[in-house]
Amino acid sequence: MTNSWRRILIAAVFLALAVIQTSLVPHFSVFGGAWFEWINFITLSVLFFALFERRRYRFSWILGVWGGVLLSFYSQRFFGFWIIALAALVFMVKFGIKKYVRIPWYW
Repeated sequence: MTNSWRRILIAAVFLALAVIQTSLVPHFSVFGGAWFEWINFITLSVLFFALFERRRYRFSWILGVWGGVLLSFYSQRFFGFWIIALAALVFMVKFGIKKYVRIPWYW
């Protein structure tokens, strides 16, 4: 699978996660509550992509913005709040890894 198809597939998975999160998950009391507003499928996915992506790649920034757009569509907050929040999350992870973690030369 080429790199561009993989990115399109990941973007489609994000869309499916956003739809599942907004339509199915709120009906279960296990997943409900105030914590689920911040810790959700999209936020966790962006966090994992930012943590495990190679340092020279920038796909996690694109996923952060795309996930922010999807969450802003379904959010009660102002449009762009989740874009800013997820971009800040990616920035903190990337900056923290760059400044405080020693990574081998091939990474």
